[in-house]
Amino acid sequence: MRRVAVVAILLSLVPVPTFAEIFKLAVPQDPGFRLYWWPVVKIPAGWEHNENVSREAGVNMLVPVGEKFADAPSVIYARADYKPRLPEVRSIAEYVERDRQDLASESPDTLITALEAVQTADGKSLAMRQFVIPARKQWEVVAYGEEGEFYLLFTLSATSEAALKAALPVYYEMLHAYSERP
Repeated sequence: MRRVAVVAILLSLVPVPTFAEIFKLAVPQDPGFRLYWWPVVKIPAGWEHNENVSREAGVNMLVPVGEKFADAPSVIYARADYKPRLPEVRSIAEYVERDRQDLASESPDTLITALEAVQTADGKSLAMRQFVIPARKQWEVVAYGEEGEFYLLFTLSATSEAALKAALPVYYEMLHAYSERP
């Protein structure tokens, strides 16, 4: 219990940026802490936050209400990457390219399509890509952005093209509603 109190005090001393609505949590573990950072999003109707998977994966994981993550035809997740932890990435364009390279090296047969950018509620533009990964039977649409000291990634991932198309309106609604400040 004392360790938790010390963590709470230490976290209260860390300057919290006012530029983005990023969920931040430090959980004590042996050794040190596990840090969780993810964008706070408006959860679409018919979807819910899955805390267990969010912590396991280090993302803000949303699943359709009543679905289990492992069986869901589609999921949405949002991730915040702290820029100082990615010193080799100097721009949002490099962040998008790094993600593309990572995915292409994991699955060389991945088909990648650039999509039209999306505007958030506060007028920021999100770069968009679609990934079709035949080897994993996975379809994804990914939006990339940045807020202050964080690069942001918002992903709709589906087990079929039909499931992807069915979830796209909800995903785009979430992106259009996203704002740097609530």
